Amino acid sequence: MSNRRTQLRVAYAPGFTRQSGFGAPLSPSALTAVLTTREGGQSHIDPVFKTEDLNDCTTQYLMDYIVLHRYATLTLDLEVDAQVLGDLYGMALGTVSGSVATMLGPTEYVLPATTLIVGFADGDDPGIVLSDAVVKSIEISGRVEQKLQVKVVFCGRGDMLDAAGFVFPDCETITPLRFDNNTLFQVNSLEYKDDTRAFSLSFDNNVPLSDFPFSLGSVDISRALERGDKRPLTLNWTVTGRENDSLGDAAITVPPTHYDFMIRIGSGLNGVVLEAADAILRPQSNLQGFDGEVSLAVLNLMLTPTRIPGDSSTPLQVTTTV
Repeated sequence: MSNRRTQLRVAYAPGFTRQSGFGAPLSPSALTAVLTTREGGQSHIDPVFKTEDLNDCTTQYLMDYIVLHRYATLTLDLEVDAQVLGDLYGMALGTVSGSVATMLGPTEYVLPATTLIVGFADGDDPGIVLSDAVVKSIEISGRVEQKLQVKVVFCGRGDMLDAAGFVFPDCETITPLRFDNNTLFQVNSLEYKDDTRAFSLSFDNNVPLSDFPFSLGSVDISRALERGDKRPLTLNWTVTGRENDSLGDAAITVPPTHYDFMIRIGSGLNGVVLEAADAILRPQSNLQGFDGEVSLAVLNLMLTPTRIPGDSSTPLQVTTTV
């Protein structure tokens, strides 16, 4: 038996079909597609245990430990097309209407859950079932003329049962999204595609996983996973410029400058649009930097989307066009 990274498969139901409820995993027969992991990337499933040490009567020596709670995380390093990226954002943000995904509102907490199977497609491994799985975090990053990198972390049940009898579907060839001439990158309604060197948009549901999803004495998750009260959302942006140009000046104003932004990855007919109607502009720790083979002067900026009361499309809206 050979154990190679290229054999790893993550099966899912197309569109990331949602479970009908907590504790109701999808049938393995519904998982008819596999995700495309990035070449050289590290995708893996990990059990996570919260434990308490059990010491002997001297309190100096460990005898055993008690497992209080357990869950599992699935870290994915992916290549994606527009449909998969849009579907992932639908799972991460929590609310989907047609082709538009938005964040759960201020009084909504339960995250949509799905079922995944993770294993090695060599006929010897039935795979591990990860059910009640929600998106803990998602980060997309792009750099000029490179493929978009997508890192997603799911979390779900920690019993990690075998998917007895499951056969992984074959992988499919996709056309991965790139940060190229199809991209639009607008800040304050101005186009910066040709000036942008790199960007990274990160979102974290900050899922409480210490004790909240476990009832008293329950080792495994005993209630649907929810988002945290705070959901960190940040766009890091590297753009050609100097500290005293218009963007550099805007980044250090008091009070802070607020700008909108819109990023389209892919074409208008086959792409994903990420929009924030209002975001706080500020410098990263090193505002002035240098980038590329000739050390272009760049500004390292941050944009933090904010919520506009009464506008459900804020702080972030993601629209898929396929």
